[in-house]
Amino acid sequence: VIRVRAVDDYGSQRAKFVYINYVGVAVPTLRAARASMHKHDFERLFNGYHIQIYANSQEELSEDNIIAVLQACAGAHKPQAYEFA
Repeated sequence: VIRVRAVDDYGSQRAKFVYINYVGVAVPTLRAARASMHKHDFERLFNGYHIQIYANSQEELSEDNIIAVLQACAGAHKPQAYEFA
């Protein structure tokens, strides 16, 4: 889970939590399946995230990609910027 700060022109700053499930393409199928068995336990501990990203490559975890997903679900009052800490 990462925290991204959404900022708008009115000075509002809101935290957005991004749950990332990353299993690389080089991970063997059985090992990836075993890792996915822990997903439910993890989600019980870290509930309340804003978006969920399933990634198989580093490119899917770029700031631009995360911003695009956040903007797609931002609603009527979209922030002007996102800050990654």
